[in-house]
Formats: sequence, C-alpha cells, structure tokens
Amino acid sequence: MCSTNKYLKLLTCLLFIFSTSITLAQPERYLAGRDYQLIEAPSSSNALGIVEVEEYFWYGCPGCFQFDFILTDWLETLPQEVNFTRFPAIWSAQHEVHAKAYYTAFQLGVLESLHEKIFEAMHLEGLRFRNESELAGFFEKNNISNEQFTSAYNSFTVNTAINRAEKKARDYLVRNTPSMVVNGKYIVNLRADTLEIVDFLIRKELTIND
Repeated sequence: MCSTNKYLKLLTCLLFIFSTSITLAQPERYLAGRDYQLIEAPSSSNALGIVEVEEYFWYGCPGCFQFDFILTDWLETLPQEVNFTRFPAIWSAQHEVHAKAYYTAFQLGVLESLHEKIFEAMHLEGLRFRNESELAGFFEKNNISNEQFTSAYNSFTVNTAINRAEKKARDYLVRNTPSMVVNGKYIVNLRADTLEIVDFLIRKELTIND
C-alpha cells in the first residue's frame, strides 16, 4: 500500500513537470524576424514604466491613408503607460515637403484639424503638394494666412523637427511606411494584424518594466 502511494506521488510529480515543460515550451504568438524586426541599435525610453510607440508615415502613401483610420481608433485604447508619437518619413525632397506640412500644422496649432484633411486632399482630391507654394494655398483655404504659413514652414523649429525625424528613421532603418516602432527596440511593418503585434510588444515591454 505504501509503495503504491509512493508510485502515485512519483507519477503525479512527473506529470506536473511534463505539463509545466510543455507550457513553458510553447512559442510566443509573434516572433522576431517573422512578425517584427529587432532594431540593431535599440534606444528605449528613458522614462521608467513608459513605453514609447512611434508611427512613421508619409502623406503620399495610400497604405498610410487607410491605416490612419484604424490607428485613430486604436489610439483610444492605449493604456496611460504608452506615449505615442508620429514621425513623417523623409527619403526624398518630396517627402520633406510633406513632412514640413505636418510640422508646420503642428507649429501653428492646427495639426488636429488638418492631419486628416491633408491625407484626404492627396488621396481623394488628387492634390500632390509638390512644393511650398501648393501647400500655402491649401493652408490658406483652411484659414491660415500666407504670412503665417511661410513663417512657420521656414522656421527653425520646423527645420529642427525635420532633422530629428530624418535621423530617427535613419537610425531605426525605417524603409517602409507605415511602420511602427515600439520602445526603440522593435519595428513592425504594415500587415493585417500590425496593431495586434504592437499590442503584444507593448505588453512585453510593460512586463519587463514591472
């Protein structure tokens, strides 16, 4: 009887170890190199307990235009520990014009009302915003005088923001738009479950910070 009890205890112990090892061995749902990429020179947030999430976009990108609607809804679900920032991608003179549209609107305090309108003007109305003059006309139609626009567009503040955005994209090796960077460690390119992957990485970083 005693030997039987010992046998049952041993069997129970082995089954527990086996089931635990199976649980521990289960792969994560999303994997580096397959679902997201590791950034070679990571630069995580200096703020303890805060996860930085960045979107790199281009106003001329159709995928960015479509993604922006989904992103807007998703932003409302973010926990308070997440800090979200947009950065326009800059790979050419045309990208820089569009990036300056973003930062000019920000500088003038009208980004919230114009961000979506710039997207719509390009993708629904066929505008291209090839230069400062074309952008000035658009801003003027949205109650920003030519003088206000020109001053902001060519300001030190906007040019500094352009240089910072360009450097960050270069450091992170951002090659596609839209792309999401999580805590300066991971980059996620556009696919059907992009934001699910970003959520996964946010949870991963919050767990590390605990």
